[in-house]
Amino acid sequence: VSSAPLTAGTKTDGNTEDRTEGQGSSEARVASQAPAAESDSGAPSARIPCGAYLLFTSGFLLILGFASVESITGFFLMDTYFDHDEVKSGQFYSFCFTVIGICAFLTGFFIYRPLLSKVGWRPLVVGGAIFRTAGFAVQPYTPTPALFLAAWMPIVAGTNCIIPSTNSLLTTMCGRHMYGRALGLQQAAQALARTVGPTVFGWVYDNLDHAFSFHICAGTTPV
Repeated sequence: VSSAPLTAGTKTDGNTEDRTEGQGSSEARVASQAPAAESDSGAPSARIPCGAYLLFTSGFLLILGFASVESITGFFLMDTYFDHDEVKSGQFYSFCFTVIGICAFLTGFFIYRPLLSKVGWRPLVVGGAIFRTAGFAVQPYTPTPALFLAAWMPIVAGTNCIIPSTNSLLTTMCGRHMYGRALGLQQAAQALARTVGPTVFGWVYDNLDHAFSFHICAGTTPV
């Protein structure tokens, strides 16, 4: 009497094991097929958007102008204001970039952040371009070194409004999976500008006109 239930129980357990194995194998097949389907339909694109290359060009032109004028400022001061006195022009050149650094810090910390939260990036980019263009346009015609230094202020403030905005726009335009590539290309474009700018604008300064470099920077800023 006791052997019959045992036999039945044994058969039931066997059927249960078979069903369990069948379910396990079907789940394994579904799991193995899921990544393939996911990669076919939901895989993020590895291509950088075309609009990002406009931002790379913008970064190149912005740094090109700043690095170029930065490289000829010492010569411009010596030739225009200090009668070829290297010591006085060098001292004033150092003072200029000390003030520029302070202005850049104050603009980024106290002006850019509050304005970004209130008006957004578009007005900051437009306003920054206007300030930067105006500064470069009037800078070579300032009659005194003090006014030359004062003309640096809108240039620095405008640059500090444009570059953080374009950096933020770049990360918004590109997916998280390509942040590294996009920012790396942007840094490469800016490094190229720092390499090419002093050489080209140094030749322009020596062979064309002392003020022409400032005009190029003013003209490329709205672009």
